[in-house]
Amino acid sequence: MFRESRFLAVALALVVSGIAQAAIYKTTDAKGNVVYTDSPSKEAQTVDLPPLSIVPSLSAEQIAQANAGNQATAAQPAVIRYQLKFVQPLAEQTVRKPDPIGVNVNIQPALANGDNMSILLDGVVVANGNGVTISTEQMERGAHSIAARVTNSAGRVVSEVATTVYVQQGSVNSPASQANKPRTAR
Repeated sequence: MFRESRFLAVALALVVSGIAQAAIYKTTDAKGNVVYTDSPSKEAQTVDLPPLSIVPSLSAEQIAQANAGNQATAAQPAVIRYQLKFVQPLAEQTVRKPDPIGVNVNIQPALANGDNMSILLDGVVVANGNGVTISTEQMERGAHSIAARVTNSAGRVVSEVATTVYVQQGSVNSPASQANKPRTAR
């Protein structure tokens, strides 16, 4: 019996001390700072705290499912919408053979890791990067499409812009061509 009453007294002391320690007091110090403490004083006001939030733990199966979902999301790269604008050539610019076509593309925002920009001439990749000089020597006269294309790390096209340029070939009968021809003796 003595043993049971001793156990009961210790248990009661722990409960009472737990209740006493659970109280939070608010005071203001001499400098005007608000102080929260567990030590009561004459000026202290008791603060009523909201109940603690209790979040149940997840099972190992639930954690594995959550991790699998996160890995699937991480495997798909975020799609960035790039703004592409030709600095050069101007839209519907005319270029005379043999002058080259300078291509320069402004891209916003900067390319992310794994993303790539390609320059295409009539649907065929001629360079990687945002600038290139294209020779007109082997080009037919007429309209040609120049495109800038950004692909992500998975190879999917995420942004593209195109413009048209016109290649002209000087006529052998033009006065400019005649002026450069050597004269033949008569």
